[in-house]
Amino acid sequence: ISLIAVINGITWGCFFVEQETPELAKLICVVCISCESVVALVCLAGLLGASPGVVSRSAAACAQLPEKVKVLLELGEPMDGLGNIVSGERSFCIRCLVWR
Repeated sequence: ISLIAVINGITWGCFFVEQETPELAKLICVVCISCESVVALVCLAGLLGASPGVVSRSAAACAQLPEKVKVLLELGEPMDGLGNIVSGERSFCIRCLVWR
């Protein structure tokens, strides 16, 4: 947020101090920077306020490991290169060991 304030402050400062640049060009710069700042703040608010989509561990979410995962875990082998396993509308996260 402070970076947005600094960049806006510099732009607005140049708007009032700069004498050689045409007024229309200065106005376009100020409007563009202000619009970009509003977009950045809206995106930041969306990131801060949105649900992160955390899947809590439960018996239903962790039950019935896929066969590939079960075999690798029993053998103590790494699951490198193995992507998430999709089954119907659900997928099994290899990193978290949870059905989503």
